[in-house]
Amino acid sequence: MSIGERAPEPASLRRSVELGIGWVEAQVQPDGSFVGSEHDLAGYYKSILALAVCGRLESAARSRRFLRTHLRGPDGELSSGGAKTGIERMARNLANYMDGWVVIGAWMLEDFEFADEVARRLVEAQNESHGGILTGPERWAGLPRYDLATAASCGRAFLFCGRRDAACAAGEFLVEALDHQVAPDQRLDLVFDAGWRVVDTPDQSERTYYRFELLRRGEKVWFPAFSCAFLCELYQVTRDTRHLSAAERYYGFVERTPEFRDGTIANGKSGWSAGLLACATGLDEYRLALRQIARNVLGRQAQDGEFGAAGALGASAPAASTADMPRRLERTAEFTTWTAEFLRMSAAGVMDDDGD
Repeated sequence: MSIGERAPEPASLRRSVELGIGWVEAQVQPDGSFVGSEHDLAGYYKSILALAVCGRLESAARSRRFLRTHLRGPDGELSSGGAKTGIERMARNLANYMDGWVVIGAWMLEDFEFADEVARRLVEAQNESHGGILTGPERWAGLPRYDLATAASCGRAFLFCGRRDAACAAGEFLVEALDHQVAPDQRLDLVFDAGWRVVDTPDQSERTYYRFELLRRGEKVWFPAFSCAFLCELYQVTRDTRHLSAAERYYGFVERTPEFRDGTIANGKSGWSAGLLACATGLDEYRLALRQIARNVLGRQAQDGEFGAAGALGASAPAASTADMPRRLERTAEFTTWTAEFLRMSAAGVMDDDGD
């Protein structure tokens, strides 16, 4: 991480937010559905929050209404036509994670009834013993298991909805998960069963949802980053130093990745969590990480506002196709949200130091 790295200019962050949310909003149709993702939850679950955060409230309200009306199954589960999403890996590994985002988006749009309804279903999926939340219903996720990202997503949703006991229980799951790591010098185990046994992937093509290897590039760094961020937010509420200590330990896994070490990491959650740690600890190491990552995130944005997939910095505009629109919406909505977070942190002086 470059010590001399300067923070992105506020004007650059503002422009990125406007371009990103403009691209997302351009995909909203008059009935609130998204072009190319009309009946796929993947296109909605982060987009509604992004529209709300960035002040595109009319489009957000239309899309929230469409989601609430058309993307719920007979049992109330967020889905369409019996499928959680057309992206099968996401359905298997991120079903309840997705719902956590919907809760926060609905809450920010003051649809408290809808937000609480979804949150209540997530509380029912919380393990009474260790506080983890099921990765998803068995019909999509398979055998019961509990993962770090779902705990972080649902824990945040519980905080927003005022379900503090459930949020604290999710935080306890994340804290205790660190004590059940098999080889923390080599990897981070991401998934456990009800008795804290590490769960291994049934399909090696989906290994990165189960295990985070420290020496490999392209791992899902957002698993430890999201865990860190939620624990930082929980610490603001509880002032329990165990939450902050665990947050720093999770960020240690981010710091040991090849991308972090060579300064190419461009993961939005990693920048967001670094900023939250900077606020909580006052340490320059997190402030510098936020600066570097925020700059790299901006490098993933094309001229039309869409954010490209992870890879080389300096994203070019993706091919004009709606075939992958649910994934493209999910990605651009999320990165626009994190860029808005970076702008907020910049305005609050989080990126500043005594040398500026």
